[in-house]
Amino acid sequence: MLYKTLIGHDSVRPTAWDEHPFDPDATNAWRAARYPEIVDQITDDTVDAWIERVRLYVAEPKSTGGELMPLADCLKLLGETKPGVAARFLEVMDDAFSSLLISVLLGIEASGQGTIGPSFIWRWIGQGRFLPNLAEYLRWQQCFDPDMLIAVAARAIEFADDHAVLGSLNTAAHR
Repeated sequence: MLYKTLIGHDSVRPTAWDEHPFDPDATNAWRAARYPEIVDQITDDTVDAWIERVRLYVAEPKSTGGELMPLADCLKLLGETKPGVAARFLEVMDDAFSSLLISVLLGIEASGQGTIGPSFIWRWIGQGRFLPNLAEYLRWQQCFDPDMLIAVAARAIEFADDHAVLGSLNTAAHR
């Protein structure tokens, strides 16, 4: 049940198959109502096991990528309510987890722990990692940091990362 709650392949909502027509918004609301229960289970003591669980979830084949939206929403709530625990996901961030990066950063930022995210972001910019994701995050960042966007764009150009360059332009236009 946990997997199907966090990964959007199929509905697991108890009344979903009795509805005609099927209501996907009700499924999304049902999932969102379960996120606090799930987040309660992710603690300093269990976060490493959760990281491995999430690693397995994101390794599953995807048809559209949208299947990860429930998981991303849950990790955003984790960042909002337990930023220190959510930071563990940033510590182990890799290409497999990068689709969840924006949600975790937005959640941590919403928690008021504004110093956690930038330390990771500046390191990744220096390494040239996750640049398209960082450009997109900056588009939605609460307290926009134009210097950070300039640095992402410069590294994207340096690394010839067309996706990150386009993301940086989109963010600049949006801001």
